[in-house]
Amino acid sequence: MRDCIDFTDIGSPVTNKHYIAQPHGELYGLDHSVNRFDPLTVAKLRPQTDVPGLFLTGQDILTCGFTGAMFGGVLAAQAVMGRNVMTDAIALKKQLKEKKKK
Repeated sequence: MRDCIDFTDIGSPVTNKHYIAQPHGELYGLDHSVNRFDPLTVAKLRPQTDVPGLFLTGQDILTCGFTGAMFGGVLAAQAVMGRNVMTDAIALKKQLKEKKKK
């Protein structure tokens, strides 16, 4: 997987304060309203794009906040890898649990 990554970036609340001039840590991205969960909007918010090899991730793929960003990453990984990584993670957890019992 590492051979497939061209660029990574990370930010913090301090980064956001500097670059988007939000001194109080406001949310950013898409509007966080009930309209965001409209079926048509949800269908449009997905990791796959019309640009070959370009995938999106983060809180705007699913829902706002840390958990939304985390699951946005899971959905992006599934799209890139073409497999259900949540099923893989659950199977791995079961294997580790069984190994721990022995």
